[in-house]
Amino acid sequence: RCGENAALLLLPPYDSQPRFSFEELVGVMVELARGIVRVESPSAIVVKPHPRSSDEEVRLALRRLGEALPETPLLAVREHHEYPIEIVFAPFPVRACGSVVSTSMRSLQWIYKTKSYCPERAMLELYRREPRFLALITDWIEENRKDYVAV
Repeated sequence: RCGENAALLLLPPYDSQPRFSFEELVGVMVELARGIVRVESPSAIVVKPHPRSSDEEVRLALRRLGEALPETPLLAVREHHEYPIEIVFAPFPVRACGSVVSTSMRSLQWIYKTKSYCPERAMLELYRREPRFLALITDWIEENRKDYVAV
């Protein structure tokens, strides 16, 4: 269904306490998806919700991604999305993966040899507003920078 050169987009969980909205977080994901499309030219983008994502968050993310990338088909993982992507991933012929601060990017790379992408600049800009997360994000970037392509 998604073609042989699909890209996987892992939606991050959203904590309703940060100093930014879910819409702004989706904006970072849209920028990430645009970067992946620019580099990989995927046949489709497979969108995997986080297990804590609400239906409303998934709908908003899919709508914004569809508006930003009208030429790229979107396929939402609706069945078994509550399970870790490392398990759900198997039936999809995905070559690239992108997310915001996800350890799954590294494990997908190890298990399935996917190429990982991260919206590093946009992520830092967004999380600068949330001091309690900024140190965690900065540490994550330093620890994982060698394992992804910044877009």
